[in-house]
Amino acid sequence: MSTLVSAAWEAARYRQSDLLKELLDHCTLNSAQMHDILWAANWSADEEVIDLVVSCIIRSTRSESPFEWPDFILIRAATLNSTSLLAKLLDAGASVHGKYDYEGDIYLHSAVFWSAAAGHLDSLKFFLGRAAIADRLYSRRRQLLHITSAHGHVGAVRLLLAAGADINALGGDDGQSVLCRACQWGYYSVVQELVKHPELELDKHGDVRWTPLAAAVDQGYVHSVRLLLERGADPNVLGSVNWSPLQFAIYKGHDHITKLLLEHGANPHVTKNEIVPLPEAAGAGKLELVKLLVEAGHPVDAPGTYNRTALLRAAYSGHREVAEYLISKGAQATLSDQGNSNGLHLAAEKGHAGIIRLLSDHGTSLNQVSEAGWTPLHIAYSQPQATRALLEKGANPNIVAWNWTPLALSATYNQTENVRTLLEFGPDLEVQYGDDPYNGYTALGCAVKKERLDSVRLLLEAGANVDHQGSKGQTPLHDAVRLDNPALIQLLLEFRPDVNHAQQEGFTPLMYMSPSTRMETLRPLINAGADLEARNRKGLSVLMCAVGHENAAMVKYLLARGAELNTVGSIRGGPLHYACWDSSLDMVKLLVAAGADINLVDPQNGSPLHQAAYRGPFGEWEHQSKICKYLLSLEELDVNSTGSMRGSLLSWICVTAPLEIVTALLDKGARVDQPDIQGRTAIHLAAANSVSHLDLIFEQGGDIEARDHVGRTVLHFAILSGSAALVERVLSLSCELLDAPDDDGWTPLLWAARGWTRLSRTTTASVQEEIISMLLNRGANPCTQWVGLGRTWSAAKIARYHGHSGNVVRLLEDAYQTAHPQADALEIVGIHFSRVAASFRGTCDGCFMGLYGYRYKCQVCFDFDLCYKCFLTRHKTHDGHDFSSTEAEEKYVEEPEEEGGGGGDANSTTHGSSSDVQESEDSDSDKDSDVDSSSSD
Repeated sequence: MSTLVSAAWEAARYRQSDLLKELLDHCTLNSAQMHDILWAANWSADEEVIDLVVSCIIRSTRSESPFEWPDFILIRAATLNSTSLLAKLLDAGASVHGKYDYEGDIYLHSAVFWSAAAGHLDSLKFFLGRAAIADRLYSRRRQLLHITSAHGHVGAVRLLLAAGADINALGGDDGQSVLCRACQWGYYSVVQELVKHPELELDKHGDVRWTPLAAAVDQGYVHSVRLLLERGADPNVLGSVNWSPLQFAIYKGHDHITKLLLEHGANPHVTKNEIVPLPEAAGAGKLELVKLLVEAGHPVDAPGTYNRTALLRAAYSGHREVAEYLISKGAQATLSDQGNSNGLHLAAEKGHAGIIRLLSDHGTSLNQVSEAGWTPLHIAYSQPQATRALLEKGANPNIVAWNWTPLALSATYNQTENVRTLLEFGPDLEVQYGDDPYNGYTALGCAVKKERLDSVRLLLEAGANVDHQGSKGQTPLHDAVRLDNPALIQLLLEFRPDVNHAQQEGFTPLMYMSPSTRMETLRPLINAGADLEARNRKGLSVLMCAVGHENAAMVKYLLARGAELNTVGSIRGGPLHYACWDSSLDMVKLLVAAGADINLVDPQNGSPLHQAAYRGPFGEWEHQSKICKYLLSLEELDVNSTGSMRGSLLSWICVTAPLEIVTALLDKGARVDQPDIQGRTAIHLAAANSVSHLDLIFEQGGDIEARDHVGRTVLHFAILSGSAALVERVLSLSCELLDAPDDDGWTPLLWAARGWTRLSRTTTASVQEEIISMLLNRGANPCTQWVGLGRTWSAAKIARYHGHSGNVVRLLEDAYQTAHPQADALEIVGIHFSRVAASFRGTCDGCFMGLYGYRYKCQVCFDFDLCYKCFLTRHKTHDGHDFSSTEAEEKYVEEPEEEGGGGGDANSTTHGSSSDVQESEDSDSDKDSDVDSSSSD
């Protein structure tokens, strides 16, 4: 763009008409430059500037190459109401409607549209004289008459009507009439002009059914409504969404219009939806309007939204005078809404005590239960005045809904004034809640659980039982400890609760601590006489609970208060045992520094090092090995201590720990020949771990021919490992063990048919086949049988019973048939057939195998189980203790056919249906269950 042209653009933009004229006289413009300067002139909105540019363009344009006038310049001329400029543009070739201003027969925002919208009579007359524009459709399918009416230009309306515009035309996306547009926007002068027209249809409407009267009523334009009614508009024509004008008036709160409509014959019965006039008026508290409607014949009990009558709406909103009037006119006080809530429910929710008294005096049910399950008294849980009114009228204070009493509900949500009001009427304080998480709780228990101290005090002062037990035997004091709320505990202690009460699992309040429980929480209990040496059903003390939660501050505090440190007898032993089992190295060091005996032997669990090593298979060895190494570093450690069911440290560590821990123990002088209570020595248990473990113990003098008290050899234990390499290694050291039976007559082949132990690593069904094939190939007798459980057992039958794969079963059957080629098919079935036994969670403490078919649980020891086989020789391994027995139903007659199907993993609980699998009460792999009191609530 040249300098002169640029200057002309700036002059046009900033309305410098004299300068612009001078510049245009000295410029030669091409079409693009003309367009740019015309845009600048348009932006200036100055008629003189625009005229200069338009005139320049006209002079500069050749007839053979006419200038294409942009739409915006004609629109600008129209908005300026400049007929001279419009004439000049149209004479120069501009289009009335513009080149880009239409879609089919619908003109968009053209110059004509803007003339009408602005009400410019001069430009509108000009366009009417130049083109047939009156009945064309413009933006959103509206004619010019719709546009001028909606903008209130009464002169333009007259002009268009005189030009023949259709007064009854429908326009817009919603098909509104011209009169409707004027009524909707409140242009009364236009309405007056339109209703004079003899051809006007007053109630004309389109598909959306916005009538002029409905539009005026909706917007609250009283004068327009009155004029339309006086001219004969039908007050009962249903408008948009099937609402009558009367419904619009009542819903919008236009009381004066409502009266006008009723005076002009509006029928209150005309409705096709839930917005019913009388309930709406009653809900808004408009007594005079309610009276008008009733006197006009509106049914007094007609249901509206949510099936609520006028009386129900008045009750909900608290309009007593309206309610009294309706009752005086016959309204039924016993009706309910669609949710079976009566007037008392609705009034109670908002606290309208006066309404409650009124309705109850007229027969409304005080104890009615809604579909949601609540009575009015429950609904009033946060409204003390409503509660008082209901109780004074006879509501039952002990009624239960959703397992809640009104008192429990109010106390739970700390509605103190409501609790106080309820207590004045003597409710039963010991009514129990019947569902989780408040099962068995009273109102006091609910308030404690939610830490509502004000409500707790009110209930206790009223006589609530401070020691009431929940469904699991826990008292409010238990919950207060779990909540770690010292203020709540102090409050409860004022009323002398039993500080040593044990719930069903034996947890006292002190034991309800958590990892974050503060000393301020437990100190008041201890000062009040809480027993530090109390034990739960698993034998855990308060100190052991603190250890299990790794609450170091609490451990130190309990020790300072005299808690016993060197004690045993729990499911995990003593405090140090438990720390080695289920806590951190720092906790172990803390206890040792406090004087814990690292050689203290628990009859079942052995020494603390036994526990640290035992946790390994079920925990993370990286963590457990640190504890083991720390204990091994202590000079006072007795590596040859005995006295527990687990035997010597070396034996136990051989089956559970990595080789480096075994080596460290040997370096400290551990003996390889010490037997445990079952007669097992280190070499037996090393054989259940790895070749490296076995070789290390063998090199240290372990007897490869050793047998335990029930005759099991090293090969039996190698079978349990699930490692073909271990089995092969044992056989290489002693081939005499191949068919050596234990005291029950079980050879290694029968053990292999049974499967492997929970301590096995990543053993698969194919490895079991490999082990069995190895034994058979080396000459193991495939015909060995065992008599027990009322049956004769071959190796194949044992494999079937334990749910092993079809390949394993076929391998054993084929070996038997090879040894007995004369056996017929029926004989084979009788010898080898068995159903599959369901399994129990857990393992046998005699052989580490899974528990199949039967579980025998020691009634003296914690978590000590025997399988059906080891139970037969219990007098040799666990004498003097009684056992309880559980039998699981056998399932699945069908043979598994798939390669690798079935399985003998003793960890599995899938051999029987889910309903047949019995869960062990104590799982070694359940790390936190011992001290987690929440699992017992």
